[in-house]
Amino acid sequence: MPYRKLRVVEATEVPGWERRPPKWQEIAQEVMNLEVGKTAVYAFDDINEAERARNAVRDAVNLEARSVVVRTRVVETKNDGATLYLTKVGATPSQK
Repeated sequence: MPYRKLRVVEATEVPGWERRPPKWQEIAQEVMNLEVGKTAVYAFDDINEAERARNAVRDAVNLEARSVVVRTRVVETKNDGATLYLTKVGATPSQK
């Protein structure tokens, strides 16, 4: 098995749970404001940074909506760059 479960703990026991303001908050807000079915496209110079942005934005938007509302795709481009696609597939609470 590639992993093993250690235990279940309270959220307050997670190290570093309180973090600095989200790095990708501007993108997350733009995605929350998209119309359903629309896609925001961003270019990155580094695929690893694009993947970090994808995960952070998806998590932030889905947490705000309390359901899955964003689908993502990262496509590698020349010179280790990447294009990040963020597609809104559901409504956030302010749009219901």
